[in-house]
Amino acid sequence: MAFNFNSDLNKIHSLSSSLEELRQNERKELKILINEIRDNINSKKHFLKQNNTLLNIDLSQLKHDMISIQDSIQYLMDNTITKMKYLKNDFFDINQDVDYYIEKVNEWSQPIDINKINSKTNYKTPDSKVSCIEIREFIDFLHRSGGHENGWDPTDHQLFIKCRNKFKNPDTSARKLNELLPDKTIEEIKQHEEWYKEYLILENNKKEAIKKWQESKHKAISISKPPVQSKITITHEDLKEKLSKWKQNKDMIFQTQISTERENYLKKKELESKRKQKNEETKRIVEEWKRTKLFLEEQQKLRAEFQQENDRKLKAITANKLIKEFQTRDDLYILQMKNSKNQHQAQKPSRSKSTQLVPRDPERLFKPTRQWINRLHDDNIYPEQTPIPIKQLPKLGVPEWRRKID
Repeated sequence: MAFNFNSDLNKIHSLSSSLEELRQNERKELKILINEIRDNINSKKHFLKQNNTLLNIDLSQLKHDMISIQDSIQYLMDNTITKMKYLKNDFFDINQDVDYYIEKVNEWSQPIDINKINSKTNYKTPDSKVSCIEIREFIDFLHRSGGHENGWDPTDHQLFIKCRNKFKNPDTSARKLNELLPDKTIEEIKQHEEWYKEYLILENNKKEAIKKWQESKHKAISISKPPVQSKITITHEDLKEKLSKWKQNKDMIFQTQISTERENYLKKKELESKRKQKNEETKRIVEEWKRTKLFLEEQQKLRAEFQQENDRKLKAITANKLIKEFQTRDDLYILQMKNSKNQHQAQKPSRSKSTQLVPRDPERLFKPTRQWINRLHDDNIYPEQTPIPIKQLPKLGVPEWRRKID
């Protein structure tokens, strides 16, 4: 098979260019989103500085705007974390592939001693090749499965792992995951469970193979190697130099990633402190607004009470004036009535004394009056009628129902 080196370089260059263009587009989108969030925050900050008091501020609208800004920041953080997870998974896959090919390059760089090759019956595979087979099996398994998620969506796969870790029983885990993911049937979830078990076994074998290969590599370095041809030695040295450069570049990338994560952590911590400070400031402003509102309500209440007291006093003064006026009228009316009565009494003729002289005899008290004499005369008109005794007085008849009772 002919090896077209230029064609492969062109493919690598085109892939690198497409990935770089993709990164530039993602960077632009993130920059636009960050600028939008920063502009919103600056506008709200300027708005709050202009309005020192809360009387002219619509708190509901301000709250709605702050919640929208918070949602935008949370979306940016979640999106960034998700992309970082995808990049870490890709970095892990590429790292595994590179380790696999590094081992293959080390094997290919070793000289072949034809004299030591035995017949096919006596041929034994070396230990390093066993690890390569295990790594190759894992990589082939991933290629057949379509990646580390078996063709599933990464979010669904992560949810599957959470349910699997929470519920140890596969049937229970499958039912719970089916409730969360209705598009996945229970049979598909069980098949994914079997695939994941095989994935864990192959991954563990790959890790152990890499560990054994690293140990054997360190042992091989300490053992003196037999002399080889100069051409092969130069090629091997060049290869080692390239590998060392690659490792340095890998370490640099790893350190850059660590520093980036640390910067992100510090930024996140700083944003959290700013958010807390902003919340405290908003709380202080709200408390001040509440105190101002309470003070204004108390002042309004005092003014209303003062106005009511003035109205009451004014009504009392008016009532006292009217009472005094009516009392004056009553006194005037009484005085007029007295004067009228006095005038009527003055006009009444005086009583004249009788001209007849009547003797004052004390014995007249023991004599009957004329009226008494007339009454006695009236009682003696029917002298033949004698009084009826009490027992012989006529009475009403006894009713029939009373007679029966007696």
